[in-house]
Amino acid sequence: MFFPYLEAEAQGSLIPGNVISFSVYLTLFLLCSAVQLLAAGLEKERLRKISKPFCVFILFFAAVMTFPSQWALYLGLLCGMLGDIFLIFTNRQTCVGLGIFFFLLEHIFLISQSCFSFGGSISMPLWIGLATIAAALYVVVVLIVQKVYALKGAMLYGGSLYAVALSMDLVFQIVGVSLGQLPFVYGIVGGTFFLLSDGILTYTMFKHNFRRSDLPIMATYLIAQLLYTTAFFASTLGW
Repeated sequence: MFFPYLEAEAQGSLIPGNVISFSVYLTLFLLCSAVQLLAAGLEKERLRKISKPFCVFILFFAAVMTFPSQWALYLGLLCGMLGDIFLIFTNRQTCVGLGIFFFLLEHIFLISQSCFSFGGSISMPLWIGLATIAAALYVVVVLIVQKVYALKGAMLYGGSLYAVALSMDLVFQIVGVSLGQLPFVYGIVGGTFFLLSDGILTYTMFKHNFRRSDLPIMATYLIAQLLYTTAFFASTLGW
C-alpha cells in the first residue's frame, strides 16, 4: 500500500484520499515506470519518449485530486513532468535549458511546500543559516561546474542555480525531520536519489554518454519522485 496506516479519508479531496485510491495511484505509477525502464533497458527510444511524462503525471494527478489546496506540491510535480518532456530532446540546447528551468521550478515549489508544512517552526537564526548555506553552495557549485564541465554563460549559472535548489530541497527535508516531521525521511532518501540521477545525467550530457544510460538515470529519478511525493502526502495526512 502507498499509505499503509491511512484509515480516514483526506478532507477536501476531489477523489477520496484513502487506501484504495492511493493503491491505484501507486499501481499506475509502477506500471508506467516499468514500461519506461523496460524501454530504456531495451533501447526502444520511441516507447521511452512516449511513456516518460506519464510517470510523474500520475503523481501530479494524485496530488491535485487529493490535496487541491496544496498548490505548491502539485505545481512542483507539474513542472517536473514538463521538465521530463523537454529533456526528451537532449540534443537540443534550448530544450535542455527549458528542462533545467522547469526542474528548477519544481524544487522551488517543493521547498515552498516544505515551508508551508513546517516553516512556522523555523527560527530566524536557522533561516539566516539556510540562506548562508545556499549562497555559499552556489559559489562552490559554479566553480566546480566551470572547472569539471567547462560550461559558460546561462548553462553554467542556470545549471548551478538548479543544482543549489536541488541540494536545498534535500536540506529542507533534513530540517523537517529535525523538527519532528518524521515522514520527511522519505524525502531525504528521495533527495539522495535525485542527486544521483542528476549526477549521472550531467555526466552523460557534458562528459561521456554510455549505452543504456537512460536506465540508471530514470530508475533513480523515478524513485526520487515517488519518495518526495510520499513524504509530502504522509506529512499532510499526519501519519
